[in-house]
Amino acid sequence: MSDIGASSDQSIRFDSSMTDEAGANERHSIQSYMSDMLALERHIAQPPQRQFAMDDTT
Repeated sequence: MSDIGASSDQSIRFDSSMTDEAGANERHSIQSYMSDMLALERHIAQPPQRQFAMDDTT
């Protein structure tokens, strides 16, 4: 069982002491992740949008 979030004293912090190279790598990873999530969201939204646009009078 995961203990993530089980303790109120845990926090997520940005480490500003990272080197530029490591920071660039992290930024690239985050940008790739966000791009993938936005593409997935659009992909999931397309079928309902097509269904809502259909004319139900046939």
